[in-house]
Amino acid sequence: MTADGSQCAQYEHSLVVTDDGPKILTSQDFTMDNKYLWTKESHAHND
Repeated sequence: MTADGSQCAQYEHSLVVTDDGPKILTSQDFTMDNKYLWTKESHAHND
């Protein structure tokens, strides 16, 4: 609860960056992770 009585929520995750790319260690649904993680492949520049 906030000072004015409103509801609130806080979410945190633990991440690790490996040679294979980033991983969310505290993930509850690994199939959803990829759309939230930036990888070399997902942000490659087209020259």
